[in-house]
Amino acid sequence: ADYRYTYRHVSSTRVTTKVNYRKGNFDLYFAPSTTYGNVAYDQTVSTQNDIISVEDNMYVRYGNRWLNIECAMNKIFDEKNSGGITYKYSYNPYNSGVNKFHCDDRFVVNDKDSQRFESPITMDWNTYNNKSHYLNTYYIHDFNDKSSLNFSFDWTKGRSEILKSVDKYSETGKENLLTKSGRNYSLYAGKLVVNTTIANGDVQVGTEYSNVSNKQTYNIDYSDMSHSLENSDNNLRQHLIAGFVTYSHNIGSRINVSA
Repeated sequence: ADYRYTYRHVSSTRVTTKVNYRKGNFDLYFAPSTTYGNVAYDQTVSTQNDIISVEDNMYVRYGNRWLNIECAMNKIFDEKNSGGITYKYSYNPYNSGVNKFHCDDRFVVNDKDSQRFESPITMDWNTYNNKSHYLNTYYIHDFNDKSSLNFSFDWTKGRSEILKSVDKYSETGKENLLTKSGRNYSLYAGKLVVNTTIANGDVQVGTEYSNVSNKQTYNIDYSDMSHSLENSDNNLRQHLIAGFVTYSHNIGSRINVSA
């Protein structure tokens, strides 16, 4: 016989304010928002026959809070020059939860229990200092009707810390694991492109650059488990720079040649 029970409840509240101001060739946008959410999830799965009896229970509870801010500004300076900037900020001051898993496996031979395995596990986690920044800016200059210059720059930076506590119960007793993991990352990239027309074809000449940094840490504050991970500290840094030239030309209305 099989039995399954599932309960799920999700509650979320989002408050958003948007302000858009326009005057002439100037545009300003500002949008702060906050989000509150909670999730509850319960599930029980039971399977039983003449040989095996299995019952799995899962209990999940978590909640989070988010603050988001987005603002942007665009300006047409004159007939040949325009530009803009966008900034986004995200902050998660509260994010915590509880996971509980309970597995009860029983093997039956001749109406008697021959083997039984029970493995309840409880995991608590809390996220702190989860925040990120994102910035984008662009500038466009038209030399004439056929040639223009485009510049764009992107920057992002963020960090997060997670504390976890895991309790595992077995026939020999209780095992506990306390860990702390973190992440710090940043990226900035720029691209400069000159567009023009040569021999009725479109030409792009440009260069692009990117810099990436990503550091991840995992530390065990306390552990009495026989098998657990070791501390780790990974740091990735990458610098890329490239130049490019492209040419495309239309032959008729259906053929395009690019190089």
